[in-house]
Amino acid sequence: MKKSLALGMAGVVMALGLSAYPTTVEAHADPVSAVGDGPGPMADIVCRTLDGDPTVQGVRQMMVNYTGFMINRNLAWDTILNGVVWDCPQHADLLKDYAQFYGQYH
Repeated sequence: MKKSLALGMAGVVMALGLSAYPTTVEAHADPVSAVGDGPGPMADIVCRTLDGDPTVQGVRQMMVNYTGFMINRNLAWDTILNGVVWDCPQHADLLKDYAQFYGQYH
């Protein structure tokens, strides 16, 4: 009986303690876009690389280099995409070709 009473009291204390915390939390986040707010630190390198090898294989090699060097595939693609959008939009069709060719493997 004492054990039941102690467990019951512990339950009441826990319930009272937990009721002080909000049961719902409202999330606040700023909207983001697929393209960053600026060219980023790698944009110049992306554009020079694509200028030197404007092929689907050139984009693939850059993806391999970036993922092996420091970042995952998604971040590598975002880095390349942001560079093209902000600094060298003339390579946009090349990225579309890359996505069409390699998209099934990612």
